[in-house]
Amino acid sequence: MLIDGKLVESETGRQFDNVNPATEEVMGGTADGTRADMERAVAAARHAFDHTDWSRDGEARAA
Repeated sequence: MLIDGKLVESETGRQFDNVNPATEEVMGGTADGTRADMERAVAAARHAFDHTDWSRDGEARAA
């Protein structure tokens, strides 16, 4: 998961298989996020919106 600009594991460290529905091939693992992970992501997004230029700098967001 990408939270606060960093790739992080879920709180529990659990993952589930990311399966291609057309071929049923396992393409990789995906973090099995928890409610706490979601709250951490929302808090990081709120902070970025309120306390950085992110919400007003289109070039930075595009990059």
